[in-house]
Order: sequence, then structure tokens, then C-alpha cells
Amino acid sequence: FLRRPLKSSDIHILGKYTHRVRSFQPGYSLWDTLLAYRALSSCSYGHLLPKLERLVWRADNAEVFPYLRFFLSPTLKALSIAFDVHHREQLGFLGTIPMISPTISELRIIIVHYTIFSLNDRSIEGFSDALLAWHNLSELDIFGAPLEGLLCAAQMPNLKRLSIHLADISERSLPDLSQLRLNPPHASQPCYPALESLALLSIQSVAIAVQFFEMLQSAKLSSLELEFIAPDTTLDHFRNFFSILVQHCDPSSLKVFQFNCWDPQLLFSDIVSPLFVFPELKEVRLMFGKPMGFSEEQISQVASSWPHLEVLQVRGITWVTPCLKTTLFCLVPLASGCPKLRELHLWIDASDGATRRALRANPGRIKGVQNWALRHLDVQSSPISHKEFVASFLSDIFPSLEDISPKFYGSDYGEDATEIRNTRRWQYIAQVLLPMLSRSRIRDYEHLGVARPQIAYVRYDTGGFDERSARRNTEKVEGEDGEWSDPEQLIVKGLIGGYR
Repeated sequence: FLRRPLKSSDIHILGKYTHRVRSFQPGYSLWDTLLAYRALSSCSYGHLLPKLERLVWRADNAEVFPYLRFFLSPTLKALSIAFDVHHREQLGFLGTIPMISPTISELRIIIVHYTIFSLNDRSIEGFSDALLAWHNLSELDIFGAPLEGLLCAAQMPNLKRLSIHLADISERSLPDLSQLRLNPPHASQPCYPALESLALLSIQSVAIAVQFFEMLQSAKLSSLELEFIAPDTTLDHFRNFFSILVQHCDPSSLKVFQFNCWDPQLLFSDIVSPLFVFPELKEVRLMFGKPMGFSEEQISQVASSWPHLEVLQVRGITWVTPCLKTTLFCLVPLASGCPKLRELHLWIDASDGATRRALRANPGRIKGVQNWALRHLDVQSSPISHKEFVASFLSDIFPSLEDISPKFYGSDYGEDATEIRNTRRWQYIAQVLLPMLSRSRIRDYEHLGVARPQIAYVRYDTGGFDERSARRNTEKVEGEDGEWSDPEQLIVKGLIGGYR
């Protein structure tokens, strides 16, 4: 904040500090910022921050935007910049930036106030031409991109990471998307030759994604994120898309896969089975409108197909019970087949009586099955009963488990008593029962002189442990369930000896 006019002595002092600044993000107060820029630029003979490396410029206002040039230092490596589509001179400046700061390798572009009204929209004409000047980019992120943005970086030789969030498409233009044809700029040259990480977000037509991947030729992607918000899309559309995806991606390179789609409701055979051709996957994150359930056979296929799996997330954004219920049995193949699994997000029916009785009748089924890597379990809105049995089972196959995160969705008609009770029981397991079983296990190891297995430790931010809240939750659960909620008289058998 400038409280008085600048003096020559101020500029001298300021120069001692501006050489130290490596990262800069201006404030959003338009009037104060404008006054400061005017004063500083009038006293400056070059770059205001001569050794700047990272710049976040969100000031797309027509009066403030021109002062961007005072921050384009020759050492700049990363630039995040917003353009107002109603001011074409801003977009025209995009093509001149590489000549001023040729060292920029990471670029994020945000196009505000832009909606696609037709397939031949000219309101943002010249966008692709402006990006042709960027030869040294290794990372490019475009938010609010036009359809031509899918091809604007196709010939960048060093581009390794690309993220495109498409602009909104008007409803009257949605029917025309089926006629869209993406033509590569040079048919004889490969598109995105160095691409390793790709994110296509806000896709309103599966046909767009199909054509994009058809341009790729055995892309060696290590990370892929897809988000579909496509209305009127059928399962056949997605089946066709995944067949194209498998054909144009190197199966040995993909390590991370993220997929978001609210509708239609995809089945295991539609989304999970096609991914089994990627055996090196370490992270699989799937988000649907409704939770997806798994059979024990399906989970066994997951474990055998992805032995290097570290994160598995299958979530729904609504509280709806899946048609196919994932039981506690399904955790056994994951524990045995994915020894590096450290994070699991899955809807689990922990109240199924048949599963509980089968596990008690045949305790040898989980003998020797242990995963020491798993520390975080997200059970969403999963039902649960006999919490002592569930805690013992989880502690047996996941001895390092320390955090369980239930999700309370609530209801338009008020709080659901059953859901609240389930949430409290899961919290009780995480806050009371698992620590108790863990301490007992440690004592058994010490008593027998056996070293506890060593694993890589990853701490998860759970929002902090509120002891008072945990105590209140414990009192409520014990008040609802009694001191022992397992009338079947569970006999807990530990890994070494018996827990007392």
C-alpha cells in the first residue's frame, strides 16, 4: 500500500529487496493495485522483480493488464495468467510473451467470460496461433479452453504435461458436437510426441474424447485424468471410447488413472475391466454419481491385474446403496494381492450377517493375509453392525490401519438416524478399538521378542484429532450399542497369541 508518493530513496531501498523475490502473486484490490503499478512503473527502468521465477497474474482488468510486462523477467520459469475474452488485445499479447521471457516452461491460461456458442466460434480467433510461439513449454494448463485448444499444443516437442478444461458449451450447440472433426495440424507428424501426463476435463461429448485419442499414436502416458459432463451419453458411447483408449495408449506406461462421470451409471464391465490391460497402475480413482459395488470375484480380478496398486478410490457423490454390495470378504484379495496398497476409498457393507458368520465359521480364510501398508480407509456412508468384529477383522488384515473416514451425506428431509449411527460406529473403531488392538499387538511382539515389520510411513491429514469430540462420540456409541454390541459372543483371535 502506498501511503505517500515515492522518493528516489524509496526506489533505492526497494531495489535491494526486489532481487530476492522469486514468486509473486498480486492482490485483487483493483484500485490499490493500479495505483501501486503506476507509481512503480514510472520509477522503474527495467523489470520490477528482475529475478522472478513464478508469476500468478489474475488481473484481467483492461487497466491493470498492461502492467504485466514489468514482471516478465528473463528468469521467469512458470506463468499463470488470466485473459478476458472481451479484450482481444490481451489474447494478442500471449504470442509475444515467449520473446520477452523465453525461459518459461510452465504455462497456465485462464480464459474468463467465455462460452462456446458454435463450432465455428470466432470470438477467440487466433488463440492457437498465439500458442505457436511457445516452443519450450513442458507443462500447459488451459482453463476455459475453446475446442481448438485440443490441438493448439499438438506439435510442441517438449510438452510433457497437458491439462485442458474445456469452456462451457451452450445448449443450442450441444447437438452439433457429433459433427465436430478434429484435424491434426500436420498429418505426417505425431501429435504430442513427448506427452506423459494428460487431463481432459469438463468434456461434454464423448465424441470429442474419442477423436482426441485417435490422434495419439501409442502415447506413453504415465497419468491420465478424464472428467465427463456429457448429457445424453449412452453406455455404448463409453464402451467405444475405452476401446479407442486401449488402442492408443501404451499399456506398460500408465501409472495413474482418474475418471469422473456422474451419468450414466457405469458397470464394472464398462469402466474397470477395460483398464486391466494397464498392469502398472498404481493409482485408480473413479468418481460416479452413485457408489459402485464389487463382488469378491471382481475385487480378485482387480488385485491380480494391478499388483502394484497403492491407491484405489471408487466413490459416489450421493448416498445411495449400490445394487451390488461390497462385503468384508472383498477386502481379503486386496490385502493379499496388493501389498503396497496404502489408501482405500470403497463403499463396504460391514453389516452383512452372512459374511460375518462365514468368517467366524472359517477363520483360516484370512490366515496369513496381511497388508502392512494400508493406513487410510474411506468407507463413505457404509453400513456397519457388530463393530468389535469389524475392528478385529480390519486389524487382522490391515495391522497398520490408523484412520477411517466415514462420509455423512445428510438428507433433504433432515438427518438420517441410521446414517449418523453408522458414522459414529466407524469413528469409534478408528478412535477406540483400532488403537486398543494395535497396543495389544505391540505388547505381544515385545513379549515374544519379535520385531514388528517396518513399512514406509505416510501421514494423512485428517483435520486434526479432537479429543473432546472423540469422547462425546464414544459416549454416544456406547450409549446406543451398550458396552458390547456383538451378541454373537465374538472371540477375538489375534495374529500372535490371543488379544486380551
